Amino acid sequence: MTDFLQHHVATYPVNIRAGKALISADLAVPDDARGIVLFAHGSGSSRGSRRKLAVAAALQAAGFATILVDLLTLKMITTFRSRP
Repeated sequence: MTDFLQHHVATYPVNIRAGKALISADLAVPDDARGIVLFAHGSGSSRGSRRKLAVAAALQAAGFATILVDLLTLKMITTFRSRP
């Protein structure tokens, strides 16, 4: 029988100031994290996409903290999605 270790992952909403912009992000830190992986999204795909969340969860299970960042503002995302 294979035992899978359960890791506690603390999650935090994070706001990062970059000049006049405020960038929203999601930080997830497993117990005893051994590094951090930054996901930066700027092409209309948000940090909440299922694929990105699945990759982040796999990294967290492997002991890595993750921070998922949207580089586009809400206005930019709306403009991007309304293009023909």
